[in-house]
Amino acid sequence: MRKTVISLLSLVSTSLLAVECSVVFPDAASSFSETGSVTFANKGQLIGSDGLIDFETIIDDTKNNGPSCDAQFCVSTGDTSEPLTLAPFQTSPANVTEVVPSNSSATLTGGLYRSITVNSNSTLNLVPGIYWVEQFRVESNATVNVLGDGVITLFTQNAVIGPGSEINLNGSAEQSLIVSYGEITLLQGAEFKGFLYAQTSITVSQNAAVTGGVATPSLTMQQNSSIAYDADAVDAANFAGACEEAAEVPAYYRLVHDGQGLTCEAENMQLTACADEACSAVLPIPANVILEPPDWGAINISFIGETAVSLTIRDPGTYTISMPDAVPVAPLVCEPSCDIEFVDAGLAFFNATTGTSTLADQIAETPLASIGIKAVRDDNGVCAALVQGTQEVSLGYDCISPTSDSYSPDMCRVPFADIPVNGDGTGYSDGTVTLEFDASGQATLSDYSYPDVGRLALRASAEIDGATFTSGQSVVDVIPYRILMFASGLTTPKHIAGDPFTLRVFVLGALGNLMPGYQPGQLQLSLQRTLPAPDGVEGELFYSANDSITSQLNNAFSDVVPMNFSNGRYQYSEAYYTEVGAATLGLKDNNYLGNELTVNPVNLGQFRPAYFDIIQVDTAELGDAHGPFTYVGQTFGFVSGAEPVLQITAKNAREQTTNNYADALWQLLPDQTDVESQINYMDSSGYAGTATVVSAGDAPLLSGVDVYDGQALLQINNAQFRYDKINTESEPYGPVEPFNGSIDMLFTSAFLTDGDGVCWQSNYPDGCETFTIDNIIGNSLRYGRLTLLNTYGPETETLYVPIMAEYFEQGEWRRNSLDDLTPINYASAAGQVELQPVGTPDISDLVGAPFATGLLNGGQSDANDLLLNAPGEGNTGTVRVSLVEDATDAFWSEFLNDDWDDDGDIDSDDFPSANVSFGLFRGNDRVIHWREVFE
Repeated sequence: MRKTVISLLSLVSTSLLAVECSVVFPDAASSFSETGSVTFANKGQLIGSDGLIDFETIIDDTKNNGPSCDAQFCVSTGDTSEPLTLAPFQTSPANVTEVVPSNSSATLTGGLYRSITVNSNSTLNLVPGIYWVEQFRVESNATVNVLGDGVITLFTQNAVIGPGSEINLNGSAEQSLIVSYGEITLLQGAEFKGFLYAQTSITVSQNAAVTGGVATPSLTMQQNSSIAYDADAVDAANFAGACEEAAEVPAYYRLVHDGQGLTCEAENMQLTACADEACSAVLPIPANVILEPPDWGAINISFIGETAVSLTIRDPGTYTISMPDAVPVAPLVCEPSCDIEFVDAGLAFFNATTGTSTLADQIAETPLASIGIKAVRDDNGVCAALVQGTQEVSLGYDCISPTSDSYSPDMCRVPFADIPVNGDGTGYSDGTVTLEFDASGQATLSDYSYPDVGRLALRASAEIDGATFTSGQSVVDVIPYRILMFASGLTTPKHIAGDPFTLRVFVLGALGNLMPGYQPGQLQLSLQRTLPAPDGVEGELFYSANDSITSQLNNAFSDVVPMNFSNGRYQYSEAYYTEVGAATLGLKDNNYLGNELTVNPVNLGQFRPAYFDIIQVDTAELGDAHGPFTYVGQTFGFVSGAEPVLQITAKNAREQTTNNYADALWQLLPDQTDVESQINYMDSSGYAGTATVVSAGDAPLLSGVDVYDGQALLQINNAQFRYDKINTESEPYGPVEPFNGSIDMLFTSAFLTDGDGVCWQSNYPDGCETFTIDNIIGNSLRYGRLTLLNTYGPETETLYVPIMAEYFEQGEWRRNSLDDLTPINYASAAGQVELQPVGTPDISDLVGAPFATGLLNGGQSDANDLLLNAPGEGNTGTVRVSLVEDATDAFWSEFLNDDWDDDGDIDSDDFPSANVSFGLFRGNDRVIHWREVFE
């Protein structure tokens, strides 16, 4: 199979391909060799294995006393795991050996060792780092711990872990990796938590146990031994770059000193593993270096990222610093140079608080009391006073920028210790200060201050007894006293999302003055969304034209593009927040010359939308009340499922949807009263009469408010209308020709305005508007009437009075063949049908009590409705049958009555009627005149 190579602490800076640790340790045990083999003695077992392991050969003697892979016997995959490509083994040039005596304890740091031996019943504590140990041996019942939460990576030629010993049992498996260029042996009862990788073989002896995983060409599992796989640990493991995209190597090691040392004391320096050529960041990896000359207090300097080192030289002269060895390999760069002059008398800056040579950070506009200057000489290896009492000292200062960083200016703007700025402020500015030296030859700058911030290089010289004594160059950082942040122009109680407000940040000294040299080092912002919570969508706060921060539910800080300060002030008058809700803004400079500068958080208050964007969803449609049509005068509404629906979207001032306008923050909540008072309907059909709103609709139905997308649907149900058939004086508007209904629906601006004044605007910010759904159509109107037809017949037969629905079209009344819904449940017994005699004789009592039931069919009743009984032989006469207009359930009178009496109105005097004649000759309907002539 194709191998993927992992570079682990390669000695060259070439980036090599790496893969996840899980492919190096894919199971409790695996082999990266194509001829890999594993031998299981009785009760030897892999725990947490899926049963398929990467070994070519499996010799399994576990028998039936517990299968080799949990509940099953291990089976070969026929494949291999991925190997590590190891750098050449790094040997100790100084033959460093470490022995922890029995019944004692010791602590070691990473580095190069010839051997490490932990004797019986002793404890070794390992500081997180990288260890190169040719021979690593732990005797019986000893303990090896990994300190803290860090990781040790131990490279060895051979490792032996003695009987009953414990390694990293109090830690987690991802904290420990032992890589052997040869063998690893765990003797009887030894326990190891971590991962083992051996180039030749690994032996897990009787009753020994590993928690983590192993990888080797040859594995021997003796009786009752076990390896328990920790899959979570291998996923979390790193092991000094083994599981990163490439092994990290410093661009160079930087050693910073002041250029001059005293023979009477150690010279302190700073050693840094630089992540880039500008050394703008520290590379936080374990490193081991050897420096010359060899008077550094330790042969191996082991550190992570950066460390303080000191050099002691007793003889005056100029010495050149070199680095003969380093792991990882990288060049050494010294500042100001790798030459340092040691003198037996001179000036030196020191920390008057701690006595060390590292100057403490100063607070702007406060006394420089902790900056000390000492004038000393070497008195048999002890620093003695070179001068006492009042002494003039030439003091120089230069504003410098750390590497390429711009947050500390290269140009001084204000005096330091009352010494005026020279020229344009670049380079050194020198002047004279008068200091009082004590009996130890020490003085401070407590009478002076610096009204700015930044990094300054300091130098000093003095004429003492006719001789000139100088100092090296020391560096001091001056930081702000405090930073204040304000947000102004935020409207209360709620500001419009997307509308600008002003963000101001002031950097101040202790006296309250602005610090002109300040620029952020590592600016970090936090934007905590406090509303809505816990649900909702994150918003963005733009603190400059092109830079923003995204909100989150906690107040965690994250790096952002720095603000550009001018004379200690930052101001952006176009700041805005995109979302609805509330947020708190936090700011800090996480690394201003190595300091964290915190700033007061600002509660930005609550934000609301700028306006609503509204569209009509689908098409509203008027429904017919009478099957395929509606009678004029009949109440109708919208088709079910085609009611008016508005999609309302909350927008900020920049036309972006405010997703958090939802749930409890949704404030557009019109009710039934609003529907009745703030929704208007207007007839647009062209009907000659009037239209009446029977019901403006139910309380609005809002849906989708609980979804954080800034949108909701507003639906109006059960609105009802009527095209009036008569006016207020009962005068008819018709008859008229059939027409189509059409209604305009107008939502007033008040209806579409929420509790915060947010309203519908088609062109923000022009103002609130009404929203109209024009020309809602869908139903067909017919001007109709109900008619009873005259009938006649013999007095010996039952006669049927036809009931017919008619509508007006093309100037005449026509049967409405589409009417299958008009009820005709009328009965004279219920007072709905009236019989009256026409002329004499009166036969109305002889024809019974007529009634009709059911519905019209095709616009008329059938022959079983409204029947009058035969009055009997010889009982001839005429009866008028009428429908009673004001009878109970006489619904027809609402929209099927007509001006039957031709008096110009439709009222209680109007009702349909018909004459029914029994036994009276009424002529032949087909012959107008027939006369017989005799000649």
